[in-house]
Amino acid sequence: MLALVDHFSGYQNRHVLRNINLTITEGESVAVVGESGAGKSTLLRQLYKLSPKTIALCPQTLGLVPTLSAFHNIYMGQLHQRAPFRHLLNLCWPQTSAWNNVLSIAKHVGVQELLRQPVSSLSGGQQQRVALARCLLQAQSEAVTTFIGDEPVSSVDQKHGGLLLEQLKEQFSTVIVAIHDRQFALQHFDRVIGIQHGSVVFDELSGNLTLQDLSAVCREQ
Repeated sequence: MLALVDHFSGYQNRHVLRNINLTITEGESVAVVGESGAGKSTLLRQLYKLSPKTIALCPQTLGLVPTLSAFHNIYMGQLHQRAPFRHLLNLCWPQTSAWNNVLSIAKHVGVQELLRQPVSSLSGGQQQRVALARCLLQAQSEAVTTFIGDEPVSSVDQKHGGLLLEQLKEQFSTVIVAIHDRQFALQHFDRVIGIQHGSVVFDELSGNLTLQDLSAVCREQ
C-alpha cells in the first residue's frame, strides 16, 4: 500500500502539491490525469519515495544512457541485484543467458532488432520501449511489484501504446501512470485521479467517469 496523508511538497517555498490524501492499494491500476504543471510528476515522485525498492520507475526523462546500447540500458534493470562481478561481465561481454533474457523481454515491447544500437540513434517511441523493457526486467524480482510511469507511452502510437499498458498490468500487480490521453485513462485503468493546481479534484473508478468529466482537468486529445 502507498499512502500520502495531508501531504504538501514543493521547492523554494512553493507548494506543488497541496493537502494530498491518497491511498493506493496492491492490485490497483491507476491513471493520473491533469495539465502540464498540475503536479502529476511530483505526485509520482512522492509515491515512489514511499517504497523505492518495490517500484520500477519510468520517469518522463526515461533515465537512459544515450551512448550505451539498448541491450545495456535494458540490462541495467538488474543492477540492483547482488551480483556485481556477473553484472560487470555481462556489461562488457554479454553472456548467452543474459542476452537471451533481455532479448525475450525486448520482443514483448518490439525492440528485439535494436538491442545492439546505441539509444541515441533510436526514435522517441523506441526509447520509451527500451525504458519499459528495463522496467519489465525489474519485474523479474519478486520484490518489485509496482510500476510507476510518467507518460510512458506518449511517443508510441495508440494501438501499441494500449498493448504496452496492458503488458505492464500483466507483469506488475500495481500500476500507476500519469497519462495525457483521456481515452487511455478510461479504457486501461480501474481508477482515475484528476490533479489540478497541485490538488486532487476527483478520485473515481473509471467506470463512473466520462471523457467530459476528465476534460475538467485535461485538454482533449
